[in-house]
Amino acid sequence: MVQNFDDIKTLAASVLDEMGLELVECQMFGANKSAQLRIYVYEKGGVSIDRCAEASRRIGDLLDRKDLINGRYRLEVSSPGLDRPLKTIRDFERNIGEKVKILVPVDGKEQKLVGRITRVEQNLITLTIDDETETSVDVQQIKSAKIVIEF
Repeated sequence: MVQNFDDIKTLAASVLDEMGLELVECQMFGANKSAQLRIYVYEKGGVSIDRCAEASRRIGDLLDRKDLINGRYRLEVSSPGLDRPLKTIRDFERNIGEKVKILVPVDGKEQKLVGRITRVEQNLITLTIDDETETSVDVQQIKSAKIVIEF
């Protein structure tokens, strides 16, 4: 079905970069008539439906011209949303200043850390907890991380 998934990601990232958008994640599901390519994009201030539709048209046209996916497929371009898990260093960099909840293993148990991301350096995420205590966590030690939505 897919010639080379890395080629698809590279193509999508190139189109999105031209549009001033950032590729967050690219996933391929299913096969044959039910294949789906899902692309999550980021833009400071949020991504509108119109921007997602434009990205979908541009990426879809290029995929079809280059014939990178054999057969039929469904393309979905969307914003990852506020409740998407933070997984990569870039996810944490993008959210410096935001309040997050992070679960890390400590002595065989999960410890919950809640604080604001103040720095991201190499693989270390630094949080300020209760506006005073700083703690750093290696991104590879993080079991899960999400933005705390504040109202």
